[in-house]
Amino acid sequence: MLSRHHGFTIVELLVAMVAGLVVLSGALSLFITVLATGNTNLMLSRLNQEVQAVGDLISRDLQKAGYHPEAAADLALNRPISTNSAAHYVFSVADDLYTEPSTTGSHCLRLKYWDAAQSSGKKPIVRIYSYHRGTQKLTVRTKHNPSDNTALSTLCGSGSQLISSKEIKIDQLLFTPIPAGPSSSGASLYMTLSASHARRPNLIMSLQRHIYLRNEGSSP
Repeated sequence: MLSRHHGFTIVELLVAMVAGLVVLSGALSLFITVLATGNTNLMLSRLNQEVQAVGDLISRDLQKAGYHPEAAADLALNRPISTNSAAHYVFSVADDLYTEPSTTGSHCLRLKYWDAAQSSGKKPIVRIYSYHRGTQKLTVRTKHNPSDNTALSTLCGSGSQLISSKEIKIDQLLFTPIPAGPSSSGASLYMTLSASHARRPNLIMSLQRHIYLRNEGSSP
């Protein structure tokens, strides 16, 4: 006598399909979450890398600002900087920091130093860092004439864009002068640099640096 074999019923098939879709949906949701987290971490890493690189570049120039062999000798002998060519390299808050009248914060910075390592032979270095709040662009311009006293307001915004990536937006570049006090070795600048991702404005990176000036001039 032949035995009769029964397959799955329609109800059982539907239950199995629904259970499979639930499992597949959970796996897909987990995959999307992991992918989104990885993409966010990649954006944060890129943002942090750009901010740190720019902050390090400006900090190194600020630490070298005012350097000249004759000025270094004057400081070693504890005497005022002489009236020789070293005087052109002295950083002055009044002349080398510029704030746009319509906004707050210093948006233009000029640095001068003697660089003996220049392969081009142009040892005097003059760098002008500019930040335009409206366009959120940060630019740098390099010159080689430390005796040029062109008003900084006319040079702001000139030069090459420091961060050319369309993904990174500079939200703030601020320099705050800190005069020398009884317990400090000299005047200094407090730099604040903030940036965000163009496609994810909620991703923000901020950097603060306190930098002592080598040869500070007059304060405002």
